[in-house]
Amino acid sequence: MQATPDNKSGQTDEPSSDIVSVEKEECVDQAEINKRNFNPIYAYFVLFIVLICRVMVQWHRKGLTYAYGYTGLGAAANNGFFEMSTYFPELRNWYGLLAGVIYTIPYAGFGLIAGKLSDGADRRLWLGICVLLASATMGVSYFTGSFAVLACMRVIHGCLNSASNPLSFSLIADYFPPDKRSTANSII
Repeated sequence: MQATPDNKSGQTDEPSSDIVSVEKEECVDQAEINKRNFNPIYAYFVLFIVLICRVMVQWHRKGLTYAYGYTGLGAAANNGFFEMSTYFPELRNWYGLLAGVIYTIPYAGFGLIAGKLSDGADRRLWLGICVLLASATMGVSYFTGSFAVLACMRVIHGCLNSASNPLSFSLIADYFPPDKRSTANSII
């Protein structure tokens, strides 16, 4: 960028070449370190665990859809213990919001926050906590008799599912060198 009338000193807003070269060296150094320390057995083990965590969280996400659509047979027919739509008659009016907006808005918003927080966190620990808490929200959703609690659990689960995304992809970057990351990311 060239000097403008507001920038009379002739300095530009672009970083100096020294800073850019140091940043490039740090990136190259970190990539080289990842490549040298790459243990494929352990890295693919981590990838498998991350994949299992992602599958669990996605199943939880779709759990409301499966439970709402289930119809009991025989003695289980029209029994609130087996049929969510019988247990929560409010779902007939609120299902679209509960499965859509009430889940998606927190999912979209918290993803931005979780991405920033994952930079300085112990990603393994936080991914485990996210999966455990997501499972807890599903358990509370099952055992609650309150439609309001069910809606709150959907909001919390949306936040936790959103947090699992940056944690998962950051973990892959921690264990795989740059030339292997695209394959690992495509698996999760």
